[in-house]
Amino acid sequence: MIRATVLVGLSAILLAGPARAAGTETHSGDVGAIDLERHTVTLEEMGPWRGPGTAPMRRSVRFTPETAVTLVRRSATPAPGGWPGGYAESPLAITAVRPGDFVSVTVTRHDGRVTARSIEVVRPAEP
Repeated sequence: MIRATVLVGLSAILLAGPARAAGTETHSGDVGAIDLERHTVTLEEMGPWRGPGTAPMRRSVRFTPETAVTLVRRSATPAPGGWPGGYAESPLAITAVRPGDFVSVTVTRHDGRVTARSIEVVRPAEP
């Protein structure tokens, strides 16, 4: 009996991780707008191609003070264990995110609300 209880307990622990991860999604696109007062970022996300009339879809996502915002760019020098031209990340203030930036936003859904867990900003190399 104890053995069965332990197996059920371990199964619940092992299955809890993937079940929690299933609530996350990633959306990518250009920033159409950012509203610092309402704590929202609006993406212009291109969905599946359905012919010449296909257009980007607007998606508004709420961010919080806990949302991790990073700038991702090509590295001129290889990081330890990396390669030349690899990517380097650095923290970025949400106030530095601007319309036209390309972002990947990892979101969670909870009680019908979509909240950004992280925002990765990619900008073209500046001359």
